[in-house]
Amino acid sequence: MARSKGENTLRKHFKLTEETARILTECSKAENMNESEYIRYLLLNQSERPQSKELGLEIMRLRNEINQIGVNVNRIVKIVISIYIGKMIKWN
Repeated sequence: MARSKGENTLRKHFKLTEETARILTECSKAENMNESEYIRYLLLNQSERPQSKELGLEIMRLRNEINQIGVNVNRIVKIVISIYIGKMIKWN
């Protein structure tokens, strides 16, 4: 987020607890941003923290894996129901 030299900027000063300052430093470093860029990102994007590409890909992979588990469970239930119905027909 580079700014041109001629652009007017306002400085805002605020207080943080040591714990909050530590969290801000850790999160901004994790996202390869300085603290000011990180705060601007959070304000402008209205999210808890920026999502890295790796995290997005991992979430997509996990979603697909969970979906496949659901498909397998549905197959098992279908087989169990068909066996149960087959036994019910034999008893009648």
